[in-house]
Amino acid sequence: MVNGSKKRILVLITNSFAAINVLHSGVIQKMAEKYEVFLLSTLIKQQEIDQINQYFNIRVHIVNLEIPSENVVLRFFRQLEKWSFFHFFHIETQKIKTSTRRNNFKKLLHPLVFLMNVSGLNRIMLIYIRKMIIYQTSYSRSLKILDHFHFAGVISTSPLDIRENNVVNFLKTRKVSSMAMVISWDNLTSKGIINADHQYILVWNQFMADEYRRFYAIFKSQDRQIRITGIPRFDIYFQSELEKTASNFRLRFKIPPNNKVILFATSAFKHFPDQALIINDLVEYTRRRVNITVMIRCHPADQIDRYRSFISEKSIIIWHPENLPGAADEIFNNWMPPPDFLKTLSITMKNCEVCVQVASTIRLDAAACNKPVISIAYDGPRVLPYSKSVKRFYDYSHQLPLNRVKMDQMVYNKQQLFDSLDKTLNEGCDADYRSLVKPFIHNLEPKSVDSVMQNIHEWLR
Repeated sequence: MVNGSKKRILVLITNSFAAINVLHSGVIQKMAEKYEVFLLSTLIKQQEIDQINQYFNIRVHIVNLEIPSENVVLRFFRQLEKWSFFHFFHIETQKIKTSTRRNNFKKLLHPLVFLMNVSGLNRIMLIYIRKMIIYQTSYSRSLKILDHFHFAGVISTSPLDIRENNVVNFLKTRKVSSMAMVISWDNLTSKGIINADHQYILVWNQFMADEYRRFYAIFKSQDRQIRITGIPRFDIYFQSELEKTASNFRLRFKIPPNNKVILFATSAFKHFPDQALIINDLVEYTRRRVNITVMIRCHPADQIDRYRSFISEKSIIIWHPENLPGAADEIFNNWMPPPDFLKTLSITMKNCEVCVQVASTIRLDAAACNKPVISIAYDGPRVLPYSKSVKRFYDYSHQLPLNRVKMDQMVYNKQQLFDSLDKTLNEGCDADYRSLVKPFIHNLEPKSVDSVMQNIHEWLR
């Protein structure tokens, strides 16, 4: 044992966003002060651990073990479980996704769903499939090496990932307690089911807490504590030391001192493959106006090559994660963001005048920085059917409560985009965006990391 005076915690990280939420937010730094922390990850190896330890001045350890992958049979039953779950609870996100399927598929699916719901078979099937998946993922020979560590607890940072369920369920047979951190507001209504029973469930807000209670009540798991912590990675937006960074920001990106900055945060390529059409509109806007700079902040899963043609535009700046070698999904899924990722995002957000985005969580980031948001709800110069249009993403289940707050300006064509930009840049905005999104981000102070830690202490005491 490296340090016998501290309890040992195993932290599972199989997702880049989970890494940002747990590592880059500073949760890992606080955790390492109190506990002996081990990471089991699909994207973090010894080199990354050394970098994390140096950046945060801590000492965490890596568990050199491959997390078992999902076999074909388990994948089939999990897809069946996911399908049953979405239709049993009538989740809007899945209805919209299903609407993009072929007509023959829908003709077969709708009567089948109706019959299963009426007969009660859907509920029964959902319960028993989940039990079967949990049982099948509770016994793995390759995980027996974990017995030697004597962990006091395991934290799943992507609890809807079946690989993390596998580790949690195995350790539960060894009476190791578990905590789940739901890392995004869309996870409970878009990713299927958590196939593990955790003692503590940490969520962002009351909406997510209510969703969890509604969805998981049918499984009748006992002794669960559902706690609202806010968003750990958002703490940086409320830290005063980053307020006076305008000059450094403009120097780094060579932005003239009198220029107003429009931040366009792109989405994943598969989410909106034709975002270059929106950039065309933004370029046209800058050519008609003076003293305007557009910063294109590429989503890590976007394809920067599609924006190379804009590099010659003096009014356009393109920012892409430096350590991301490509944009293929398999690369992004194993991508470890640089240690200063959140700091760079925060500085960029705080030094723009307005954020333009496409149905992204960036809506919340911008509002947390008290910045006006323009939401793109059109597909460039074309008119696409609803089932293929970006408009449909704003009707996903997690977006609906935020839509009702009306904290952003929804634009449905280029002219509306131009009008909204003119109004925002010329007239300014006095709205208190932070207060409007408080129900979604929970905290308006840097308290979320501390809230996570308080729950960890209570869980392991």
